[in-house]
Order: sequence, then C-alpha cells, then structure tokens
Amino acid sequence: MGSPLGASCSETPDSLPLDRQCSDLAADAFARLNFGPLATSNSGPHEVHLPDAAVRAIASYLVQNEPPGHALVHLLAFCGVCKQWRNVGHEVNPGVCIGFDVLENTFCSQSSIQRFRRLNPVAKEEVFASAAKLLVGYTEVTFAGEAVSDRVIQAVAERVGSKLVKVKLNKAPQVTDASLCALVRAAPLLQSFVAEELDRAAGSFGNIIAKLGSLTDIELDGPAVNIKAGALHCPALTRVSYLVGKKGDLDEALAALMSIRELKQLELIVRNFVLTADELRVIGMLPVADLRLDSYVYKQQPTLSRSSYSHVDNEGVKALVDGICTRWCLHNADMCPMKLSLCGATALTHDAVSALLRLPVLTELDIGGCCRITAMDKMRLVAKVKAGREMLESGRRPQVRMNSRFPGLLL
Repeated sequence: MGSPLGASCSETPDSLPLDRQCSDLAADAFARLNFGPLATSNSGPHEVHLPDAAVRAIASYLVQNEPPGHALVHLLAFCGVCKQWRNVGHEVNPGVCIGFDVLENTFCSQSSIQRFRRLNPVAKEEVFASAAKLLVGYTEVTFAGEAVSDRVIQAVAERVGSKLVKVKLNKAPQVTDASLCALVRAAPLLQSFVAEELDRAAGSFGNIIAKLGSLTDIELDGPAVNIKAGALHCPALTRVSYLVGKKGDLDEALAALMSIRELKQLELIVRNFVLTADELRVIGMLPVADLRLDSYVYKQQPTLSRSSYSHVDNEGVKALVDGICTRWCLHNADMCPMKLSLCGATALTHDAVSALLRLPVLTELDIGGCCRITAMDKMRLVAKVKAGREMLESGRRPQVRMNSRFPGLLL
C-alpha cells in the first residue's frame, strides 16, 4: 500500500483468518485514511517496515470517534494488512470501547460495515471469535445480537478479563449463565455490568452478581432478588438503575436498597403501576443525592400526555418531599445538593410544584412529560434550581429548622 509516509506494506500469508466475505475490509478501512490505493511492493523488508509508533498512531486514528462495533471491524481490517501491523495493532488503548455488535440503528456509509451487517449470524460469530482471541488491552466491551455466543464471551474473558472495567450485554439470546459466570470470575476490576434481555441467562443471575464484589454501577430489571443480591454482595455500589414492573418487587427492592451505604444515585423506572405515597416516602428516606423516578411509558414514547399514564400523583410528590426532609432532619450529614427527575408524571399540577419548592436545596430537576404543570409554575421551579446552584457555588449550606405549618426544611 503506497502512502504519503513513503512506506509500503504487502500482504503476508499468515494474515488474520477472517470469513471470506470480510477479506477486503482492509481496503475500505484504509480508504478512509487517504493513504492511497492498495499496491504490491517489490521492495526489500527494510523498506516496507513502518516504525511501530507510526502504526500505533494509525490504529488510534482508525477508531477515533467510532462506535464500539465499528471500531472492532476497523481494527480487524487493520490487523489483516500485514504481520507487523497485526502484531502492533492488536493491542487496543484502554480508553477504547470494543463492541461485538455492529447493530447501531443509524445508517452507515462505510461499505465494510454494510457488508459485515449482511453476514449471517454464523459468519459473524466466527469474526467475533477471531477478534476475541486477537485483540487485547481494552477495558470496556459491549455485546449485542444473536451472533454473540458463549464461545465469544468466554474468549473475551480469557483474553482481557483481568482488565475489564465496564461490560454491557443487550439482546444476546444465545448467552447463558455459564459464560456470564466465567466472565465475571475473570474480571476482578469490573465496576459496571449491564445485562438486558438475555433470554437464557435468567436462572442464576443472583449468583453472577455475588461474584462482582467491586461493582459500583448496576442496571437491572426483573425480580427483586437481583437487587437483594447486589445489596448483599456489592458494598461499593454507588448507582443503581432498576426497571420495576410489580409492586411486590418494588417493596422488596426498597428494603434491600436501604442497606447500601454508598448509594448516591438511584433510578427507578416504573412500569404499569402508580407509586403510592407510602412507597415514595420510603424512597425519599434513601440516602441518595441523585434520584430519578421516571415512567417506562415516557421512556418509550415521550409525547404521550394522558394523565392515566402517570406513575406519580400530587400526593405522592408531597410524601416524597416529606421523606427527603425527614431524612435531612434526622441525619444532618446527609444534606447535599439534590438532583431529581419525575419524567412522565403527567398527573402533576400546582400542588406538586408547591411541594417541590419546600425542598431545602435543589440543583437539578427534570420534569419532561409533566404536561399539566403551568408555565408560571415552571418559572418558579427554574428559580428554585437557580437558587440551589448559586448556594452550591457560594459554599453555603441550608439551615435545618422545622416549621409547624409546612413539615420539612426551610432555608
């Protein structure tokens, strides 16, 4: 391949063995770099060798600002050019996320990605298995799609498991508990583990969580036993996101969340039921500074405005504020800038706004989809958030004092 750097590189017999349909990925990948057309060089070995530093720089540029799945395909094409580039380029920078998916919904004009997407699942799995055995050095990985198998996940665990910090699995129906257990056993540094819609990996997910002692961030749905396992075995948890569809699961989850001492961020995505005042009062007592109580319906279709879809009502907001204020009165040390989200609460009106204004300090508020809140009330909430941010910037703290007319804290 001729290049402005005055060097060329010829294909070697021991190039990376990929599926035949992906053999020309290199040409497309390097066309993006404007290195000129591929060519066969008759020069001696000393003339076709680029400095390793230059090869690493090219590899870094190749995956810059690329989605995780695209980065994997480009790196495989890069490693398939010649032996030297494979030996140098197989080591990925730790900050790069590698994705065994290429399932982004956005249109991609790169022909290499388009051809890869057209491969059948068996061919994709072969490519993924080759990549899992070759690439090393990355600390973040995503898996998605039917081409992700136990074989691929186990290969990743063996190759880079000891360095993994973030793992995400989504819509991978072929994955089972066995490979997930192998992955988490091989990843002692794992901090973020997201698993969604894994049809065959539901039997012993609590056992998987039990092996993630250093986990700090978790997103779960399904039965509350998973939250209970996280609370029991992951003492370092600071963020929990839970999609809850049953009241019984919520009650069990709240009891478990109370025992997580380091919890700072909580997201509860409510599906198919309304949070009661008692439940919201308990939620307000949780020692979190960032609380997101969003509706599943809003997540799916933000434009729906019927009040019957609301997961929180005015009385619930009053109870939530009471819980937060009571906690701050009992534990002054827990008082901190509050971030709150009530997206999709279409039933909220002026009464809910009045309750929110009782919070001692509010630095962020998201009321997307709360269509019954008037413009004037929205301005009052904006002023409340602005005052909270100014207090935070000035270093002042809200003062604790009770009021008989309005139970809670006042500035």
